[in-house]
Amino acid sequence: MQDDPGGFRLLAGSISDTGGANEIAEAFVEAPDGTTCHVTRVGTQHITFEAVPVDNYADGPNELSNLEAATLSDLFPDLAESAERQRDTEPETLESWFPDIKRQWEAWRQGPDL
Repeated sequence: MQDDPGGFRLLAGSISDTGGANEIAEAFVEAPDGTTCHVTRVGTQHITFEAVPVDNYADGPNELSNLEAATLSDLFPDLAESAERQRDTEPETLESWFPDIKRQWEAWRQGPDL
């Protein structure tokens, strides 16, 4: 398993029937080019992609100051630990849910062969 899933970032996702023939992995990811994609895999290693249009006028999240982040971490230590653990395991999660995501995404971006 690779440590880097090709520059993808997991935004939200889930997996069901883990390890079964009907395993379904679904996620919203930020692709290496900054676009957002809805990614799905059902049972096989084939991944399907769907572009998610993002409104250019939407405000992004506001970054917390160091003091705000420390205060929230003190108030909710389990949540802070969970978020840190998720960031640490994100590359492995993406690679296990969507093997070969980078190559399949690049093929999808190129479109069907003519």
